[in-house]
Amino acid sequence: MSKRFILMLAAIAALAGIAGGCGGSDGDEEPLTKAQFTKQANGICQNHTKQLKAELTAYAKKGPSGSPEARRIRVSKTVLLPGIDSEMVALEGLAAPDGDEEQVSAIVDAGRSGLEQAEAEPDKILGVESSALEQFQKLAFEYGLTTCGPN
Repeated sequence: MSKRFILMLAAIAALAGIAGGCGGSDGDEEPLTKAQFTKQANGICQNHTKQLKAELTAYAKKGPSGSPEARRIRVSKTVLLPGIDSEMVALEGLAAPDGDEEQVSAIVDAGRSGLEQAEAEPDKILGVESSALEQFQKLAFEYGLTTCGPN
């Protein structure tokens, strides 16, 4: 396995915490306080990051073949994007704190929009200049979701 491929997987692992989105509830749940919400959301992100890192390590051990671009697209489609989607689903299940519904909705919308963009262009999620999930990262961090982005 090439050193370049291992470095690419390391970059993906760093991006694994990007995923997320927060908020919506089905109306049956009591809203969380902001402290409860951020604690639970950060826990979800942290757990998903660990899981994605384990999956990326297993993927790397298989010694995938192909050009660097093909490997980057394949690992994005088979490991990273499904992991991001799974994390978003978990986060969307949290009830937004009273009064923060619009802010949490903006985070969710940015996360889903970024995921859709990354799914349409999986080779771009690892771009150095910008990430499809850059707006999500910004909004999530400003809200206090410190583990739902690059650490």
